[in-house]
Amino acid sequence: IHNENAPNVTKIIIEDGATEIDYFTTYNYLPYVTEISLPESVVTIGYNVFSGCTATPFTEYKGAYYLPYQGNAYHFLIKMKEQPPQPVEEGEEVETVDITLHGNTKVVSCGLLTGWYNVAKLTLPFVGSSNGGTENTHFGYIFGAPAYTNNSEFVPTLLKEIAVTSTEEIAGFAFYGCTNIERMTLPFVGASESATGYQAVFGYIFGYETRNSSSAISGATYQYYSGSYYGYYHYYIPASLKEVTITGGSIGNSAFYGCDGLTSVEIPDGVTSIGDSAFYGCDGLTSVEIGNSVETIGSSAFYDCDSLTEIIIPDSVTSIGGSAFYYCSNLTSVTLGNGVESIGYEAFYGCSILTSVTIGSNVTSIGDYAFYYCSSLTSVYIPRSVKKIGCYAFYGCSSLTSLSFGNAYYYTWYRTSYSSYRNGTSMSLTNSSNNASCFTSNYYSYYWYRN
Repeated sequence: IHNENAPNVTKIIIEDGATEIDYFTTYNYLPYVTEISLPESVVTIGYNVFSGCTATPFTEYKGAYYLPYQGNAYHFLIKMKEQPPQPVEEGEEVETVDITLHGNTKVVSCGLLTGWYNVAKLTLPFVGSSNGGTENTHFGYIFGAPAYTNNSEFVPTLLKEIAVTSTEEIAGFAFYGCTNIERMTLPFVGASESATGYQAVFGYIFGYETRNSSSAISGATYQYYSGSYYGYYHYYIPASLKEVTITGGSIGNSAFYGCDGLTSVEIPDGVTSIGDSAFYGCDGLTSVEIGNSVETIGSSAFYDCDSLTEIIIPDSVTSIGGSAFYYCSNLTSVTLGNGVESIGYEAFYGCSILTSVTIGSNVTSIGDYAFYYCSSLTSVYIPRSVKKIGCYAFYGCSSLTSLSFGNAYYYTWYRTSYSSYRNGTSMSLTNSSNNASCFTSNYYSYYWYRN
C-alpha cells in the first residue's frame, strides 16, 4: 500500500484480532496519513512497515517513534527517528551510542535497529518482538536476526552492555551467540522469577545442550543436573561476560554455579535470598555487593570463590548457611550485619588470609568449624548475643592471640563434648589471651554454650 495505489489515505485502522503486520504489507510513502490505530492483538510488526507515513504524529522518546494503545503512548515501537549511521572507513574511529527504549513498550518492530552497528549499550524492557510473546523471542530480533541461531550475525560486535528492565520472562537461547557482551542487568536469574530446574540458572537464556556427564564442553559451563542419564546441562555463557546485576526475585540454588569468568556481581535491593551453591566455584569473582533486602545466604553460596577479598553482609540477612564462604582463600575482611542470627557450619572454613572479622550484635550461634584454619586472624570479638559456639570453630587459627567475649562477666560459659550442648563444665572466659588458647588448642574440639 503506497501513494500510487492509495494516494488519498489519511487513516490506517487495523481491527482487533490481527496479530501480525507483515513486512510485505508495508505502508510505504503515505505522506497524508495522520492517524494509525493498532489493536492490542498485534504482537509482530514487520521491518519498516510504517516508514513512509511521514505526517503521522508519532510519540517521540529518546530518538524513537511510538504509537499508542489506549492510555499507553509507548505501546508500539515503530521506528527510529534517525537513519542508522554510515559505515566508517577501515581504521577510522567509531562513535558509539547508547539506546534506551521506553519502559512501557509492549511491541517492537522487527529489525528496528538494523544497521545500528555502533550501539554500545542497549536498555530495553523485554527481549524479542513483544512483552510476554511466545514467538520471535531472541535478542537479535531487534537487529533483524530471523532466529536465535542468527544472533551472532546481526548483533553488533560493539554492543558490550545490555539492560533488561521489566519483562516477566526471558526465553531459552534468547542471547545465544551474543559472544561480545561484557555487562548485563537482568530483572531475575533464568527464565523468570518462578522458574525451576534447568530454567532457573543464569545460563538458560544463552542456550544449552545436555550430556551424560558433567565433563567440560568447549565454550559451555556445566550448571545443572536433572537426575536423568542425559540430564547434565551445559550452558553457553559468553566468556566475555564479566559483570552482572540482578534487580529482583531471588538468586536460586546453583544460579551462577561455575561461572568462573564473572568478576563482579551486584545484588541490589529487591532480591530476597541467595540460594545454596549460588556462586559455587566462581573463582574469578572479585566483587560482590549484597543489597539490603537479602534475608538468607544459602549453604556453599560462595564456595571456593578464591578471588573475593572482602564481603559485607547487610543487616537484612538473618542467616549464613554452612560452607557459605568455604575456602575463599583471598578473603581478608568480613563484616556481618546486625541482623545475622546464625553463622553456619564451616561458613568461613579455610579462609587462610582473613585478618578482620566483625560479628554482628544479634548473632546467637557460631557453627562447627565456622572459622576453621583462618590462620591469619589475630583478634575476634564475640558479642553478648552469642549463646553457642560449635566444635573446632576456631581450630587452626594459629595467629589468634585475642578472643574476647562481650558477656564474659554476665554469663557462665560451659564446654561440653555433647553436640546437644548439655552437661558442660563451667569456664571463665574473661581473659582474651587465655580464651584464644582454649578455642585454638586446649579445648578446640568442645562445644560451648552459656546460661
